[in-house]
Amino acid sequence: MTNRTTTNQTTIKMTEQNLKLDSDEEMYFYWWLKELKERGFIKHIELQPSPFSLSESLKSSYIEQLKTKEKTSSEELMPKHIYTADVFIIWTEYALNKFTTLIDSKIKKTSSRSMQFIISQKNDKGDIYSFVEVKPSFDQNNMTRLAKLNQKWVYEKHGIYVNIVIPEKHFNKSFTPARYFFTNKSKVARTIKYKNVITIDTFFKENNMIEGFENKEDDILNTLF
Repeated sequence: MTNRTTTNQTTIKMTEQNLKLDSDEEMYFYWWLKELKERGFIKHIELQPSPFSLSESLKSSYIEQLKTKEKTSSEELMPKHIYTADVFIIWTEYALNKFTTLIDSKIKKTSSRSMQFIISQKNDKGDIYSFVEVKPSFDQNNMTRLAKLNQKWVYEKHGIYVNIVIPEKHFNKSFTPARYFFTNKSKVARTIKYKNVITIDTFFKENNMIEGFENKEDDILNTLF
């Protein structure tokens, strides 16, 4: 996502099914989330949720001498700093320790694909939720460094952890969404550079998670054409 700390930013928007997305990577990650939502692991997906306030603006007051009187004025020394995550997710209980794990969980980590967790927390209503910042594999403008600073700041001020997710790395350790197998515009076979390329159904079978969930892979592929 772009830096939202200034008011004169320019954001390039992309549209996927009437949703506004800042980048290809956000679209790819949305496809991943959508497949999990269709399988009952996610209740709600919100793109660009309400921002976090991280600091107020700092102003300096001074006396301005006019021709016939004095006037009290002020100038802004530092603008207000806000941060907006790319995605807010509310998980179902079925996702716990499969696709997400609570921040204070003592689950044992293994080399299994299913251990590529997104960290989550619980609110007062009992909802299991996560905030995610999506970043590209190649960060030309070094925005990941800024994201990590905001990540620390959000946790320090609000007690909320923001996950930083690089879609291709995440797909490599979990599953690849069906739509990602084809290019964005021409829908020809995409060249995928990471090694562990499997569908959601294969992922479920490898991790003994297929029971109780309808096989929708063919339905998803059919919607592409």
